[in-house]
Amino acid sequence: MAVDKLNKYIWIVDTINRHGAISRSALSDLWMRSAQGDGRPIPHRSFFAYRRAIEAQLGITIKCNRAHEYYIDSSETVQDEAFRNWVLDSYAMRGLLDDNRDLSQRIHVEPVPSARRFLAELLDAVRECRRISFDYAPFNRQRTETGIIFEPYFVKLFRQRWYMVGNRVADDQLRTYALDRVTDLTPLATTFQLPPGLSADDYFADLFGITQSKAPARDIKMKVDARSAKYLRALPLHHSQREEQFSEFSIFRFRMKLTDDLVRHLLSLGPEAEVLEPKALRLMISQALKDTLAKYE
Repeated sequence: MAVDKLNKYIWIVDTINRHGAISRSALSDLWMRSAQGDGRPIPHRSFFAYRRAIEAQLGITIKCNRAHEYYIDSSETVQDEAFRNWVLDSYAMRGLLDDNRDLSQRIHVEPVPSARRFLAELLDAVRECRRISFDYAPFNRQRTETGIIFEPYFVKLFRQRWYMVGNRVADDQLRTYALDRVTDLTPLATTFQLPPGLSADDYFADLFGITQSKAPARDIKMKVDARSAKYLRALPLHHSQREEQFSEFSIFRFRMKLTDDLVRHLLSLGPEAEVLEPKALRLMISQALKDTLAKYE
């Protein structure tokens, strides 16, 4: 997907979303005054072509009501809404930064290096269900693994890194690769069939982070002081999060798989948070703390 076309698609979605509903003529007037239009109205045929491309490539449906106004279809899953909001937020942030280039020395942002080289090619392969070949240099190995043939099912952004999840053809196993550790990526002519019933929503439903586990999800109970509870309310840890609020603390409940990603994040909450259940998760956190403390004794 060319960058200039993507900019046009996101501008249309963002503008319609901000107005709630807007006529094509009003949208065209705004387009003409924006950087996208360069002083010219949006062509009739181009608008409908963009509208089809937005649905096909971004999964966002633009509908028209009886007043001939266009609006964003809201009948979507939680993950669809999260993706749409992420796209719009990213566009809005980039627009703000572009408008404030004179403040570049006073605005600090976190880079996402894994998106620079191969994300566009990867997304094309995901959309077309096309195999890819790549070389991979993981952090825990000295030698680069070459010529990996992979069927990319879906992608995920986690902690400023892009990951791809799919089938490694050599051993027919579901694997996860960090895109910033890929040293070469080539789309192949061979296509594949996405396993029936498999979706990113289902795959990540019981996870915090990217690490998968074959173990079932567990009910988690955690006590958090009143101050830290505000942060969890503002930025929920997981979609299963539920809170029981008391005067000086809150009890949060989740249902997730017990993974290293989850343990590391819970440790980052510090002494203000205590896992009460299950015992297995308490033991995992306790062992991680003991291992860390041993390095400082």
